Amino acid sequence: MHTIFNLLDNLPKMTSKPSSFITKKRVAKAQSISLKWEEACKEELLRAVTAHADAVGSPRHYIYFPMLTVAASMMGVNARVKINAEWSEPAILWNVVAARKGEKKTAAMKRLLNSVEVSIVSFLREIHNNIIAIYSTGA
Repeated sequence: MHTIFNLLDNLPKMTSKPSSFITKKRVAKAQSISLKWEEACKEELLRAVTAHADAVGSPRHYIYFPMLTVAASMMGVNARVKINAEWSEPAILWNVVAARKGEKKTAAMKRLLNSVEVSIVSFLREIHNNIIAIYSTGA
């Protein structure tokens, strides 16, 4: 009589490393890449990114890369990035912040989204005030 355990014993042994090992190795390699911040963004932007990251205790890249996605989305659906004379791409940028639990991913995202919301509200207030000024002067 065969049981599941007898069947498992008869399966060929794995000759390659398990996928979890390969995944861990790839993650470790990706995490070892360092970004040269001074080359990636201007000093003013770097100061802002650093201030937001420090405020929530997260790494700078938790703020910086999602911020690039926000900037690309604010450019609109018809915006294109010109790579060279013959090549352009839509300004669509996807981003994922992947980290372990407790590494301040949510805090960084909330900080970024709050900043975006404040900027949008400020922008809309400015438009509203301009419209009021136009109609009140009769221009």
